[in-house]
Amino acid sequence: MEQETPDKNKKSKKNVKTLIDIEWEVIDALHERLRNPDLTTTEYSKAAHSLAIHVNNLNRLLCKIDVECESGQQNLGEYVLNVRPRIFRHEERDRRIWKRRLTFRR
Repeated sequence: MEQETPDKNKKSKKNVKTLIDIEWEVIDALHERLRNPDLTTTEYSKAAHSLAIHVNNLNRLLCKIDVECESGQQNLGEYVLNVRPRIFRHEERDRRIWKRRLTFRR
């Protein structure tokens, strides 16, 4: 197995930093595109989806060069895992209420 030399490690970090700069440029361009009021709903949703993908890529690149987030800050994956059960609970509650309203017993 080949060990990384300090020059190779420094070069890979430089490449990652270049990719991070490119991602920031793309994110800024997509953010400006989303501010355009003339976009149709389809164009807006595609731009928002692309923005989410590029933000995710930026997050991965930042993790590669060991940029630490603030300790109290929650990342997107943890947030989504917490939101899903909440949404499910609300949907279950709404379904039970709706079902109760449709019954003939009272």
